[in-house]
Formats: sequence, C-alpha cells, structure tokens
Amino acid sequence: CEQREKGIDTIMQSPVDGKEVARAFSQGDELAERLIKRSAGYIGMLMYNINAILDMDRFVLGGGLLHICPGYIEDVRSAFNALSKVRVDIAAAELKDDFGIIGAALLLKE
Repeated sequence: CEQREKGIDTIMQSPVDGKEVARAFSQGDELAERLIKRSAGYIGMLMYNINAILDMDRFVLGGGLLHICPGYIEDVRSAFNALSKVRVDIAAAELKDDFGIIGAALLLKE
C-alpha cells in the first residue's frame, strides 16, 4: 500500500476495497480511520451541493459504514453543517439494508 511509504502504517492489503477498509477499521487501523473520516467529509459536501440545487428537507443515509463506524453520521452532519447555513435533517435509514427491496415493493403496489 502506498501509504506505508508516507509513514502511515496500515494492515490493509491490496487491492483495497470497502470490505478491506471495514476490516482494517474494525482492527483500529489508522489509515482506514482516516479514509472513513475523509469519506464522511465528502458525503457531507455532496449533500450540501445536492441541497443547494434541490432544497432538501431531509437526507436519509444507509449502508455499511453506518453499521461499522460509530459516529459516521455525526461526521457527515458536521461536514454538511460546516458548509451550510441552512439546517437539514440528516438521519440513518430505519430499514437498514432492506430499504431497496421495501421501496421496490411499494412502487409495485402503486
């Protein structure tokens, strides 16, 4: 992994994908923690840009990072709030990983 050359030790093995980052994060890997923290910042920035165009009332986030990384949604919220003067509700999906199936079923019902 290139980061070893930059002085950051990591247990991640190439090729690095989401599962590898999650595995390393669960073992306290510093680089994995930095990657996840950075991704929260980018998600917050993306939500800010979407909100600037669509004037959202609420964002609902789901996915693996919410399950493996305590505080991830708070990091996303902080990144969004650092950019935006408007406060928007940012929540975790209550349906966990079943939201796609349930949403598809509701569309079929209509």
